[in-house]
Amino acid sequence: MMQRVQLGDELPILFQICDGSGLPAEPESAAPTLSIYDAASNLVKTYRVPPLERIDAPGMFGMPIRLDDNYAEGAYSWLAEWTIDMVAGVASGYFDILPGGDPQGPIVSQDFLQKRGGTTLLQEAGDGTILFGRNPRL
Repeated sequence: MMQRVQLGDELPILFQICDGSGLPAEPESAAPTLSIYDAASNLVKTYRVPPLERIDAPGMFGMPIRLDDNYAEGAYSWLAEWTIDMVAGVASGYFDILPGGDPQGPIVSQDFLQKRGGTTLLQEAGDGTILFGRNPRL
């Protein structure tokens, strides 16, 4: 299934690892490697993916990927790789980044202060950036 997102969004990447008999399993040594490629098959970023719940959901791995300045509009693919009993395993998926959005993410909090010297608008973006504006006009 292709996901459609915008810059600044968090894209959840989830996959389950199974052994040769189809039962959920953990990789042998290291966490699975997640590689993200653009439409021209250029490597954009690589991550190590942690397990979600080892007891309640064995073999489930995933993490949210923030679509920041490393990404642009267009099509992307991801490939997760791991090893179980010396046999390589893979999972893959696709996503599109649509026009719009902001690499800093959405505004998650905002405060309006009115003082003698003027008014101030304080905002916090999804990536933690604090934005400051004096005498805003609506």
